[in-house]
Amino acid sequence: MKIEEELGADKSTELGSNDTEEMVNVLSSIEAANILTSGGAAASVSPGDVLLTVGVPTVSGGFPTISAIFATASVLARDSEIARLRAEEELKMMIEGLDSSNEVIAKHLREYEQAGADLSVGEKLELISELVKYQDRRAKILKYQA
Repeated sequence: MKIEEELGADKSTELGSNDTEEMVNVLSSIEAANILTSGGAAASVSPGDVLLTVGVPTVSGGFPTISAIFATASVLARDSEIARLRAEEELKMMIEGLDSSNEVIAKHLREYEQAGADLSVGEKLELISELVKYQDRRAKILKYQA
């Protein structure tokens, strides 16, 4: 099954058709097919996104024509730029948060190392024995709760 059939595209073979809505359907379907086959994101195109020029004046009178100019490319480019800027801002905020977190961790590590260096051997042994007592009590509590 062709992509145009899957999209429900209007297959007009009538040459010289001036049906604007029909042209919008066909061109929208072609654009959607191009986007789908290229692996890009689908974009919706409404008749409001189309600029129409009817009739080109010539020396011998008017030559009727309708040319549809889609603003889709500029809309997609603008949306892509906005998404890129938002992602960039979010990454900057994440990096700042990580930098702040790293600074806090480094500060605590320095304080911990300094506290350890300031303690005498006797104070360190006393803290270790208190820690062992606390762990023993915690183990007994967990045993009785189970």
